[in-house]
Order: sequence, then structure tokens, then C-alpha cells
Amino acid sequence: KGQRPYALYGTDISKFAIKAAAKRDKAVGWAVASSYNLPILPRSVHFALNMMAPFSAPEIRSVLRENGRFLIVSPGPEHLFSLRQQIYENPQKHPLPDEELPGFDFCHRQRVQFHRHLQNEAIQSLFVMTPYSWNAPLAVREQIMSLPELGITVDFVLTLFQKAN
Repeated sequence: KGQRPYALYGTDISKFAIKAAAKRDKAVGWAVASSYNLPILPRSVHFALNMMAPFSAPEIRSVLRENGRFLIVSPGPEHLFSLRQQIYENPQKHPLPDEELPGFDFCHRQRVQFHRHLQNEAIQSLFVMTPYSWNAPLAVREQIMSLPELGITVDFVLTLFQKAN
């Protein structure tokens, strides 16, 4: 019942994140691990996904099979820009990611963008799950946590690569 015709594995450096993920989906093999030293057999993966996290291209390449694909999800230029405007005096937009990755052939890029109007509770939830909450001064954190509403743009860049032969 509900069996997938493929195996899924996920890693994160956060033990807390892996425990939470394992509770949500028991069919996925989860491991606390660095993307710079994956606990995966060489040339055993058909498709790898990286979502807004640091990674090692050589390490990803080493676990991919011949012609394996690698999808990178990166923040786009407008991603959470209105939130960053609340934190920084002169916020910078994220640059578009490179279409070149050593050991890989570029396949495709797509940008996914949408807008949301958030109320205070959603603003708080969003803010605490971003790295901005770790670095913002206390006064800024308090200001953001008390915002009654905020319009935000979610902007992701999906970049697909194939392992070069």
C-alpha cells in the first residue's frame, strides 16, 4: 500500500530537522549528515535535490549515476525582500545562481515567484525559520515580531544540471 517505485533519502546537519522529517515521512531514509560528506554509495543516485543549503558539487557528482540529475533550489532576487527591508538599511537582492557547475552540464532554469499577504502569526513563523532571525539585533527582532501584517514575495530559482560524462 502506497509503496514508491523508488527509494528516497534525505540529509540535514540538524538532528532536530531530521527527527521532525522522520516523523512526517517514515518511507524516506533520513540521516544527520553534511552535504560535504554524504553517507551514500558512489554512483548510486539518479536524482539529487538541494534546497537552499550549502553543498559540494564534487560530493554530489560522486554519488550520482551516469547521466544523473541535480536540481538546485536557490533564493531568487526578490525572495523575502520586504522582510529583509525590515532588517537591513540597504538590503541587497540575491544574485541569480550560476548556470555553470564544475562536472555538470546545465539543463534548464526556471523561476517560481508568488506573493502573499501575511498576518502577525504567519510573519512570526516565517521570521523564526529564516537565518535572519539569528543575526538581527534584538530591537529589529521585536519590531518584526510585532508587525500586524506584511506583504512578501516568495522567489525561487530552480536550476537543473546533469552529471557530465
